[in-house]
Amino acid sequence: MTVTFIPLLAPKNQMVHGTVRFYNGTVAIVASIGVWLLSFRLLPSLSPAYRTRPILASSLRDLCRLATGDKYRDWFGHIGGRFVATPDVATPLQRAHLPAALSVGHEIIELRNGARRLEFDTTLDPVLTAVVRGDTPRATDYLARLDAALAAHAATGPEMQTVLRARGRLLVILETLTRHSSYFEKGTQR
Repeated sequence: MTVTFIPLLAPKNQMVHGTVRFYNGTVAIVASIGVWLLSFRLLPSLSPAYRTRPILASSLRDLCRLATGDKYRDWFGHIGGRFVATPDVATPLQRAHLPAALSVGHEIIELRNGARRLEFDTTLDPVLTAVVRGDTPRATDYLARLDAALAAHAATGPEMQTVLRARGRLLVILETLTRHSSYFEKGTQR
């Protein structure tokens, strides 16, 4: 309405009474709006697969940023917005990739916190580097080694809970990377 109001009424300080000029301008504006609306009907809409691809790619990019050390205030909200933007006709596999990225990202955030407490953060870095590169076989190998090292870690009391939680998080990442390897290996295509 605002776009059409200003040219039609031409709110200026000077008063010009030109009926013909007014009708010519009105017809031109209405016709251009009609052509503009018609163009949306003539141009085909983007396919759901095409609209889903950038959503998945940006989620993977954000996951790689998270793995390299960037921080997100609300990882669930960040990726959750992408759930809403995903077209309804996306394939089940495409829909499954977003929760996988969400899960791996959450586990990375929590693992970093536990790694500092248990002092295995230097051992975690090669795992995250392999995830960023899209090298799923290497990442799963590093994850298995890190899990074995944590299993051998002698801990008691509250530290034992932290070790068990860290092992659980490693296993979640390992399982997710294995099940969705085709998605996470796209990291090498950037």
